[in-house]
Amino acid sequence: SPVGAPVRIFVAENDTFQAEHVEIAEEVLDSLLAETKDAELTIYGPFGTDGHELFFEVRDPYWTDVTAFLEEALGDS
Repeated sequence: SPVGAPVRIFVAENDTFQAEHVEIAEEVLDSLLAETKDAELTIYGPFGTDGHELFFEVRDPYWTDVTAFLEEALGDS
């Protein structure tokens, strides 16, 4: 089904677990923007030996960005 909601993509610069996630994230963003979707990509600095692990726990910097996005997207609903 079509994407109607805003999309935010978060990835660490050195996220290479099983794939080059930065490259994949950029391709997804480009595809969404080509369809005039509300989409943004945030690339965080390197995290540990594999940036994929940044998202294994709730932590900053990404969690602050996730909650700010959800508050903006959902408003008072």
